[in-house]
Amino acid sequence: MRGFAFFRICTLEGGGRMRRWIGKTDRRETGIMAVLLLIGVLVRAAALGSMPGGVNQDEAYSAYEAWCLLRDGMDSWGYRFPVYLRAWGSGMNALQSYLMMPFIALFGLKTWVVRLPQLIVACASLLAFYALMRRIAGRRAALTGLFLLVISPWHIMLSRWGLESNLAPGFLLFGMLFFVKGAEDSRWYVLSGLFYGLSLYAYATIWPVVPAMLAMLLIVLIYTRKIAPDRYVCAGVGVLFLLAVPLMLFMLVNQGMIHEISTPFLSVPVMLSMRTYDVAPGNFYENLYDMVMMVLRQRDDTLWNATREFGLYYHISLPLMIAGGVRALARSFRALKQRQWDPVLAVLAQLLCAVVLGLFVESNVNRLNCIHIPLLALAALGVDGICCAIRGAAGQRLYAAVLAGYALCFALFTGYYFTAYQGKLDPLNDKGLDRALACAAELTDGEICISDEILYSKVLFYEAMEPELFRETAIIDGGSSAFVNLASAGRFRFGIKETTVPGGVCIVRAEQVNGELPEGFYARIFDSTAVVFGADPM
Repeated sequence: MRGFAFFRICTLEGGGRMRRWIGKTDRRETGIMAVLLLIGVLVRAAALGSMPGGVNQDEAYSAYEAWCLLRDGMDSWGYRFPVYLRAWGSGMNALQSYLMMPFIALFGLKTWVVRLPQLIVACASLLAFYALMRRIAGRRAALTGLFLLVISPWHIMLSRWGLESNLAPGFLLFGMLFFVKGAEDSRWYVLSGLFYGLSLYAYATIWPVVPAMLAMLLIVLIYTRKIAPDRYVCAGVGVLFLLAVPLMLFMLVNQGMIHEISTPFLSVPVMLSMRTYDVAPGNFYENLYDMVMMVLRQRDDTLWNATREFGLYYHISLPLMIAGGVRALARSFRALKQRQWDPVLAVLAQLLCAVVLGLFVESNVNRLNCIHIPLLALAALGVDGICCAIRGAAGQRLYAAVLAGYALCFALFTGYYFTAYQGKLDPLNDKGLDRALACAAELTDGEICISDEILYSKVLFYEAMEPELFRETAIIDGGSSAFVNLASAGRFRFGIKETTVPGGVCIVRAEQVNGELPEGFYARIFDSTAVVFGADPM
């Protein structure tokens, strides 16, 4: 019934309900939008629990933290409802874990369940992006933008696994949409402040982006006489400030200025180390080069973020983004010269802040995930600009040819993603580890050794280890400044470099079982994972 209700909203029957969000639409526009939304939801939700196979280590840890919080209100380190999770020792963004909790409570700790928050935010982003583009450039640009986001490899891949930082683009988009709507009706500023505030809990890297972007836009609104300090503006600022206060306290705590805060309802923990290596202000030119190459090549050489063959938004997008950027800048200069507000300024403000951020961090697709929505918006403006620049039938044919080219790329990408690509990603996610753990438990009642190639967060997730047991038995054994090593917890011993342990049971990656095992040892293979043991149960 819930799925049917969602479909009704996307059809003609639900069109009237969306008018207050996106403006008046006719039957043709609503029908096209409904088809695109349906395609977008299907390609993001299909086989969610099995593609990608296995789990990523960050995905697993955020899910385990949600499990711990759900069990007794404390994270794995014993902090009650922390504003920022200690997790690996250097911290993890908390919003994803909190959003997982109701789904885990309803359906259990399963792979498809922990991916639901990311999926829901991604699907809602489709409609939000359409509504934003409609206010920026009208109906055709909105449908074009929706089409580009629906088929974007970056957005499809992002929506199908639970990396906690990948919630940030969606919440920034919601904040931007309601900010643009707030320029029309100040009541929307309250929701804008809410979503911008929540975005801070999605990814720490955007902490400087949000205030800088809003400060720029506030100056523009004052200059264009588009804002007045009414109660809704004050409420929006108040909501944002209240949501930011715990994170301000977090920074003070971890700079040693105040003691950590622990209450029955909220904790501000001390990290074992701060991830300052993400910020590299001294490497200005290297960071600039990495950022430019990421945009030009549309990848960062991490398999889970993009494919070499298709890139983040398909390789045909770059000239269209440039064209859209020129169009957006021209509109912005014209509007500012006339002291008028143009909603495209919100897109350019986020893009500018993302570029500045890229100068101070080691760029990759995740760390600069605030740049992708603005770039896709520029691509949509570029495609739409074809019809504006070339009038008549020639412009329409060129427009149709560009969309057809994108559609072909999308068809090729989905064919690749759901087949050959999964075979490349499965070993990285240790597909089959859940079955390997079950097999090992049948083989022994004692200790189970886990290879150093398999990170402990995945074992905690699949085993759903009781929080009390983890806290009582976890032994930390060194590690890097950012990631501590867990030597053991419960019946598991981690970080084993040997493939075989005399008298014990080991779980390793299948690729580590090369050739023949030593005499007296046997292996059972589960996709990308293997169980090695020292006695033949047969």
